[in-house]
Amino acid sequence: MADGIENSGRRCAAGLTTAAVVVLAGAGAPAWAAAEKGDAAAAGRGGEAVPMPGRPHVPASAAFAPGLGPSVTAALAPVAADGGENAGTVEGATLSVQVSDDRDTIAAGDEATYTLTLRNESDEAQEAIVSQRVSAKARFVDVEGDGMATGGVATWRVPVEAGAEAERTARVRIGEPGQKLWRVATTVCAQTEAGAPPVACATDANRVEPAAGDSASAVSVPQRVLTVASIVTATLLVLTTGAAVFVVWNRLRLRFGAGPAPGRAAGDADSR
Repeated sequence: MADGIENSGRRCAAGLTTAAVVVLAGAGAPAWAAAEKGDAAAAGRGGEAVPMPGRPHVPASAAFAPGLGPSVTAALAPVAADGGENAGTVEGATLSVQVSDDRDTIAAGDEATYTLTLRNESDEAQEAIVSQRVSAKARFVDVEGDGMATGGVATWRVPVEAGAEAERTARVRIGEPGQKLWRVATTVCAQTEAGAPPVACATDANRVEPAAGDSASAVSVPQRVLTVASIVTATLLVLTTGAAVFVVWNRLRLRFGAGPAPGRAAGDADSR
């Protein structure tokens, strides 16, 4: 029986650990799903700026839109969660882009000034349509020059001389103070003409600083789930171990006549 109780305790512990992993996986999904939903909403709002072939409501700066070369997709895919810049160019293209706000961290309510750089590697002047896309919680405050902001997308027609660079800037407000942010990232792409697939894209991502007063809630939901599961598991193991010890002791007492259980001897002596 003691072995059965001990095995039961082990099964309970394993079950709780499995449940914690399942809850952890479920806890991570909503944040990602919400962010993707927000990005999709932003793309829809800015869809009229520079449409992509076959998907008129997705702007060119949607980095994984149809028609984007695998080299660009591969370059943009590993945007680190802790921030950083990445860029990719379609093989054979003579245009490239970069985007940077010269910062690694950002907080809700901050304004970031992004510098978009278009470079022409060819021997003749070119013109490109440059588009910048921001997340649903961000909005454009100011767009330099002849740029036009529509919802979550800003676009420019940028001429650039042979072997030269051209820059544009955009000021973006990142949500409101105290607002919960999942991540802050922007994507910039260049097209040779409206409706054509982008030939180059770049991204810039920043770490999100916790809002003031959030120190008490700095522990993430998955961490809390694991902590609670660990406490429950430990409690069950202690109870199971105690029950097993009692059963073993009781068996030994009955087998070898060890006498009454502790705590009862004094009572029995008094009754005599």
